[in-house]
Amino acid sequence: MGYKIHLSIIFLALLLWLNPAPAADLFDSTSTMEITLAAPWGRLVRNIERDDRYPAKLTYTTRSGNQLTLDVEVKPSGNTRRYITCNFPPLKVYFDTEQSKNTEFSKYEFLRLTTYCKKKSKYEQYAIREFTAYRIYNEITDLSVRVRPLIINYKNSNSNSKSSTRLFSYFSEDSGDVALRNHLQLLPVNSVDPLDFQSLEMANFALFQYLIGNVDWSVVGCSTGREICCHNSSIAGINDNTGPKYAIPYDFDSTGLVNADYAAAPDKFQLKSIRHRLYRGFCSFNDKLPEAVSRFNQVRPQIMAIFDSTSKISKNSRKYTHSYIEDFYAIINDPKQFQSEIISACRE
Repeated sequence: MGYKIHLSIIFLALLLWLNPAPAADLFDSTSTMEITLAAPWGRLVRNIERDDRYPAKLTYTTRSGNQLTLDVEVKPSGNTRRYITCNFPPLKVYFDTEQSKNTEFSKYEFLRLTTYCKKKSKYEQYAIREFTAYRIYNEITDLSVRVRPLIINYKNSNSNSKSSTRLFSYFSEDSGDVALRNHLQLLPVNSVDPLDFQSLEMANFALFQYLIGNVDWSVVGCSTGREICCHNSSIAGINDNTGPKYAIPYDFDSTGLVNADYAAAPDKFQLKSIRHRLYRGFCSFNDKLPEAVSRFNQVRPQIMAIFDSTSKISKNSRKYTHSYIEDFYAIINDPKQFQSEIISACRE
């Protein structure tokens, strides 16, 4: 009997060795991850207008405590932050899927990386507050972009110059990965009829945009220079012609929650400040707003806890974000304000 048990243990160990358990996903944790990213940063910044990929190495400590270096590629990404606002652009980090197998990065062909932008501390706080916007929507729905906070040591691979550690950056999923995770696909459409959206998810989407003070989005048509819908949101579904559609939002730096000094609402909205909220949801989904409000109230403690648990958030940022979110809850839980600011403000 003992002999058979011993053989069974050996057989089980052999199976585990041949088929090791997959590594935990990068976004299973919200703890801050420390990495070193070595690349020819000077050349990348000098050629910021080009979409070239540059060879790089990403080094980090795995959850088992081993140090691992992956060969990756990096390229500049974004528009406003890439060309106008930042001294150092957002990036896309591309992985060798064979090399990254059985690591935290194994599921991803590429990830978006929000970087430090500028050395001033206020830009770090902008990044932190945008990070919290993603975390808020994670509490509302699985149809949201997940994020992982980082401390990055940027090392210049083309020189012996001193490396530079920035205190806060974060990886974020691509919208395509969000769609796949929800058994959907991104749809290459150039316009969408609002009535094609799943009603409760669209009510959640619009109420979330109101919560963070965002008017810089569209879910019905292309933004300038693009052929695929939409502006600061992607459209997902089963296919182009059947089944409900879903909007996946991203890019929240021009919001009242972030309150960046370089951000301004589009002129057509005539808002005095980026901090002022304007509801832009569609009237077709007003009947689902009470259910959406119930969901936002249900996760209110988790949302407020985000600002207390986020690494490197300053006292002033925590105070501002707390106050900004509490103002939202005051509106949605006051029948008169809810009627005037949201229900009556909807778009036909």
